[in-house]
Amino acid sequence: MSDERRADGGGASAAIVVVLVLCGILGLLVVGGGAVFAFFRVSGTQQMQMMEARARAEMMAVQMHAEKAKLEAQLAAQTPPVAEPMPVAKVPELLLEINAAGDYKLAGKAMEYYDDLKAALLTAHFEQGAELQVVISADKETRFDRVSKAVEAAECAGITKHRILTPSSPPVADSAGEAAAQP
Repeated sequence: MSDERRADGGGASAAIVVVLVLCGILGLLVVGGGAVFAFFRVSGTQQMQMMEARARAEMMAVQMHAEKAKLEAQLAAQTPPVAEPMPVAKVPELLLEINAAGDYKLAGKAMEYYDDLKAALLTAHFEQGAELQVVISADKETRFDRVSKAVEAAECAGITKHRILTPSSPPVADSAGEAAAQP
């Protein structure tokens, strides 16, 4: 019988252990449950605060966007409209050719004397305006003093814009609108 008692006593102590464990678990659930409830309660409060902060941030973003649109509209109203660029008028050009012998030809017309050249340049300056440009085309064999005399004649006539064609320069249209031959 002593074995039976031991078995009952062992069973009773096991039951007590089970009851104690269950009570402990139940106690943990009650106490822990309260802690879990408190956690979710604090977490819910924090979530509400975060949602309120997000709503305030979104409202501020909407206000800033509206303010930006208002400022852009004011700036657009203050900025004058951009005018379209004026078409660039072609500068009138007059071709002055000098051959190897040093003879001048202005717009296809031969000039016998230097004074005739100055007079013709002055007339062209008055007829075609202050923007007139003289384009000097000289033969390779032309002496440089003849080219410098042509520049001097243009400046005496009041024509300050001139250029000298080189073999790589593009051809120029003379006063009649025809393309001039390049040496």
